[in-house]
Amino acid sequence: MPSAEAISLYPPAIPQAAAPRLTVTCAKTIEEVDRRTWDALVPRDAPHLRYGFLRAVERSAFGRNPHYLGVHRGRRLLGVAVAYVMPVDLLTLAPPKYARRMNALRNAVAPRLLFLQTLSCGPMITNCNHGFCLADSLTEGEQQEVISELLQAMEATGIGSVLCGFEFTEEEAARFGPQMEACGWLQAPSLPGTRMAVTWRSLDEYVANMRKAFRRAVRKDLRAAESLQFDVIDDFSSIADEAWQLYNNVLAKADHVFEKLTPEFLRELAKFDQARLLTARERSTGRLVGIELLLQGDTVLQDLYTGVDYSLNGEKHLYFNLLYPVIAYAAEQRMRTLSLGQTSYTFKARLGARPYKLFLFIKHRNRLIHRLLVACKSVLFPETATTTYRVFREPGADSEAAGA
Repeated sequence: MPSAEAISLYPPAIPQAAAPRLTVTCAKTIEEVDRRTWDALVPRDAPHLRYGFLRAVERSAFGRNPHYLGVHRGRRLLGVAVAYVMPVDLLTLAPPKYARRMNALRNAVAPRLLFLQTLSCGPMITNCNHGFCLADSLTEGEQQEVISELLQAMEATGIGSVLCGFEFTEEEAARFGPQMEACGWLQAPSLPGTRMAVTWRSLDEYVANMRKAFRRAVRKDLRAAESLQFDVIDDFSSIADEAWQLYNNVLAKADHVFEKLTPEFLRELAKFDQARLLTARERSTGRLVGIELLLQGDTVLQDLYTGVDYSLNGEKHLYFNLLYPVIAYAAEQRMRTLSLGQTSYTFKARLGARPYKLFLFIKHRNRLIHRLLVACKSVLFPETATTTYRVFREPGADSEAAGA
């Protein structure tokens, strides 16, 4: 072993070059974004953040004042976020009994109270996903560094009285939460999402794995729709207006309205290679009577919006019969997960969907108002009750399969 004197004679280690500092870019139009670099970072299972989807949002003017944020180290893109200016009514998630009272009060005193101009980091559609994406190869420390840079860039815009990020699963809230809370953002519950693990390879297999009562209900629904033709199409620009009208029928009856699609958005979205539209038509007339708007990833199929002709809903059981072909399509495409969005929990539970928690983060630029939001958190952002059913048979329980 060399002596201490010998060690002192060794040349000093060659200093390592310091890693380039992080830089942040903010594009105001999708044309300023390099498509290849952006889509190389964003996986196909996050279609709402892919270039083609963002272009459809921007070109249709569906999203106002977009901000495409990117964090780079040298030429390498490490993370992105997409934010839009959105007017948000904070009473949207409040229970109806509170919402009615508070709405009456603000209409009498301050009509714009709790109706805030928000810079929202989330998709312009309700699909149970947030608006951030990080490179897969980042260490935990690098992730936190990139998240911090994206948050600081959002705050530096000075746009909107409120900053908002949504929707985060429990796992994603744990990843993004430390930096968001360090910056003063409030974490609150959002409406739960719903999803199914696609373990079947056909609609017949899906139905066969159900318990008897649910299997009978599905078969009854399917008989009611025998006069309808269902197809999944990838170019629906020519029927965008018809599809939008059916969607608008459903929107008029919705308990929670977060956004309102436009016919122009549907036309532009039809150009996106991951967009699909399930159509239901009368076989005898060809009339369009129902639609489901879908986004298809590599392993996840997202069911976004329903459109229904209510004159046939009762007779044809359209709500259910629009989802059975989606379930079949997810199986045929070998998807692993079918995402069914937020709301209508009892309806989706009958199909075997399971709810899961989602969270949002919010920060008002005015500290006093932010403290008010924190104090009113349980009223403005309540926990939402959900429903689950034991829809499927236990593995090995074959005795029911021969039943009705």
